[in-house]
Amino acid sequence: MISCLLECMFSTCGLVVIGLFVGFYFLLESTRLKEIRLRYNILRERRQRHVKNAIKRLESQLTSDDNKEDITKLTLLEIKSRIENGKLKAVQVLKAFQSKALKLHEKYNCLVEPVFEAEADAIAVDEKKQGGLLAGIPVSLKDDIGIKNYVTTAGLAKLIGKGSFEDSALVKVLRKNGAVIFARTNIPQSECSAESSNPIYGTTRNPHDPNRSPGGSSSGEGSLVGGGGSLLGFGSDIGGSIRTPSHFCGICGFKPSSSRISRLGMPKFLEPVVIPATWGPMARDVDSLVLAMRALWDGSMTHFDPLSPPVKFQNELFEDKKPLKIGYFYDNKFFSPVPVVRRALDMAIEELKKQGHELVEWVPPDIELIDVMETKGVFPDGGDCILDLLEGDIVDDSIKLMVLGFKVPKFLRPLVPFLARTFMSKRHGELAAGLAGLGNIYNYMQFSGKLQAYQSKVTEEWQSDGLDALICPPLPYPALPIGNPEHTISGAGYMFLFNVLDYPAGVVRMTKQNAADIEALRNYKTNEEFKLQGEIKKMVSQGEGLPVGVMVATCRWEDEKCLRVMKAVEKAADFIVQ
Repeated sequence: MISCLLECMFSTCGLVVIGLFVGFYFLLESTRLKEIRLRYNILRERRQRHVKNAIKRLESQLTSDDNKEDITKLTLLEIKSRIENGKLKAVQVLKAFQSKALKLHEKYNCLVEPVFEAEADAIAVDEKKQGGLLAGIPVSLKDDIGIKNYVTTAGLAKLIGKGSFEDSALVKVLRKNGAVIFARTNIPQSECSAESSNPIYGTTRNPHDPNRSPGGSSSGEGSLVGGGGSLLGFGSDIGGSIRTPSHFCGICGFKPSSSRISRLGMPKFLEPVVIPATWGPMARDVDSLVLAMRALWDGSMTHFDPLSPPVKFQNELFEDKKPLKIGYFYDNKFFSPVPVVRRALDMAIEELKKQGHELVEWVPPDIELIDVMETKGVFPDGGDCILDLLEGDIVDDSIKLMVLGFKVPKFLRPLVPFLARTFMSKRHGELAAGLAGLGNIYNYMQFSGKLQAYQSKVTEEWQSDGLDALICPPLPYPALPIGNPEHTISGAGYMFLFNVLDYPAGVVRMTKQNAADIEALRNYKTNEEFKLQGEIKKMVSQGEGLPVGVMVATCRWEDEKCLRVMKAVEKAADFIVQ
C-alpha cells in the first residue's frame, strides 16, 4: 500500500516537473519571440516615420517648376546632360525621383528607407562643390551595401543595431563621382532566396504585376528601377541576384567579374562560400550600366581599398568595332525555356547577325553539373552559417524549406535527397545532396580544385572555339507568383553558370509575353519526371505582359566586352522602362 502511494506521488511529481519544464520553455520562447517582434516593430516604425517625413517635406518643397517636365521619364544620359548644361538642377532631379520612389513604395513595398543626406549631396552638386561622372544622378542601393550610420539587417534579428561604421568602398567611389544616394531597398531574409520577403520589412512586389515576385535577392532594386523610381541602382550577385530581378522586372543588370569590385565595407552574411559574390549596377538601359562602370573603374577604388586590382575601364574593349564570334544556347539540358524566353533569344540572335557578328550554337561542357556545383560552392558548410544567423529568429516563409533541410540531423540527411527525388525531380535530389555540405576541410579543398578545373576546361574550349561572347536565357520563364520560392529557383542553373565560372554577365531587357506566346505554351513539353515544371507552365500561362530578357557573358576580366555585346543586343528590345 505504502509503496503504491509513493509510486503514485513520484509519478505525479514527475509529471508536474515535466509540465513545469514544458511551460517554462514555452514561456521563454514566447518572451524571446515577443522581444524579436518588438525589435522588428522599432525598425518598421522608423521606416514609416522616415517615409512620412520625406513625403511631408517633398509636398512642402515641390513647386510648379519642378513639374514643368516629367523628369523621371528622361534617361540617365539625358538627365546627366541637362544637369551639366544647367537646364536641370540636381536638387530638382532628386525631388522628382524621391517623389516617384515613395509612390512606388506604397504599391510595391520596395524601400527599406530614404537616405536623408541626399539633399545635401544634391545641393553640393548644384553649388559646384562636387563633380564627377555621376554628378547629380540619384542612385539607390540594395540593403547589403554598407552606408555610414545606416542599419543593414538582411531581415535578420542578429544584425539589428549593427550599422555600418563607414561607407563601403563602392559607396565612396560613387560619392567621389557625385552620385546622390537617395534610397535603400529591400531584400529577402539572409539573401538566400530568389523571392522577395523578410520578417522585418515584408514582401516586395513586381511593378509589372503586384502578385508576382520581382526576383531576388536584389528585390527592391528590381522593383524600384523597373517601376521607374530610380535611374540607377546597385545590387549584389552570388547566384543571379542582380540578373534575376532584372529579368523579372524588365530592366538591365550587370554582374562584373568578382575581383574587380571591392568587398570592403560590405556586410558578410555567408562567410564560408567558395563561389564569390560581387556587386553591380541595375538600370533602365545599357548606357546607364556603362556609365556606372566607368565611374566605378575610374582608378579610385584601389585608393579606398588597396587590395582591389588597379584596373580601369578598358575603353578599347568597349569601343572595338570588329565583328565578334558569339555563341548561343537555348537549353541547359534540364529546364527548357518557355516560348517567350526562346523568342527573346531569337530576337537577340537575329539582331546580332544583322550587325555582322558570327553566331554559332555553343553549349558549355558539363552544363548539367552547374546546379550542384553552385549549391556546394555557396553552402559548403551544410548551412551552419545560415542556421547561426537565424538562431532564435523568426524564419521567413521564403526560406523555410531550405532552413528545414539544413536542420535535418546529419545522420538523416541522406533521406532528404530521396524525398526531393520522389516529390520534385532527380535534379532536385542532387541539389538536396549538395545542401548537405562538404563535411571537412579536405573535401572543401577537393571541391575548390574541381571548381578551378571546371573553370579551366570551359575557358580552354571557349578559346579553342574562338568565342568572344555567349548569349542564352537568364531563366527559362518570366516572373512567377509570389510565394513559390522552390519554383522560382528551379531554373536558376542558367544564372549559376556564370557565378561558377566567375565570368562577367548581364541581362538586357528584351520583350514582353504576348497572347501568341501564351498560345504557344500549348505545345510546350514539360518533363514528366520534373513535377514543378508543369505547375510553372500554368503560372506562366496567366502572365500576359510580363517582361523577359536575354543574358550575355564573356570571359573573366573582359567586362567591357560584355557591356559592348549587351549594348548591341539591346537594339532588338521592343519596349522601354517608363
